[in-house]
This record gives sequence, C-alpha cells and structure tokens, in this order.
Amino acid sequence: MKFYRLTPAFFHDYCPSCPEILKKPTRPHYVFVLKMRNLTFAVPLRSKLPSDRRYTLVADQGDAGLDFTKAVVITDR
Repeated sequence: MKFYRLTPAFFHDYCPSCPEILKKPTRPHYVFVLKMRNLTFAVPLRSKLPSDRRYTLVADQGDAGLDFTKAVVITDR
C-alpha cells in the first residue's frame, strides 16, 4: 500500500464543496488512493475509529485504520 499526504492546495480546492473532509489544519492528513470504475478516491487514515467504521491496517493499533465514510472523489492527483 502506498499513502499520500494531502496538500494545502487540496483543502483549498475541495473543502468548500465537500463536507466529508476533516478540517484540522495543524495535523497531517494521509490518505490511501483507490481507483474504481474511472473514479479516484482519497480514503483517509484515522485513529480512534469505531469498530463498525474502520478497516484496520495494524493489529496492535486496533482503533486506527481507513475511514471510508470520509472518502472523497479526487480529480487531480
């Protein structure tokens, strides 16, 4: 898996029209990029996710993982 860090330009372009994006400017935002049916999604990595909302990546950090409820479609990598 390869992860990417979202840039300030991404938030400038997407935040006004996309309420799913977390708006915490003081912390880094890493995402997993997923391509499906001609769409590209940015799925964020998050900590302290409820068990019904996560795909866990590391066994010893059971409350962290990918949060598909906050995924957004991206148009420019």
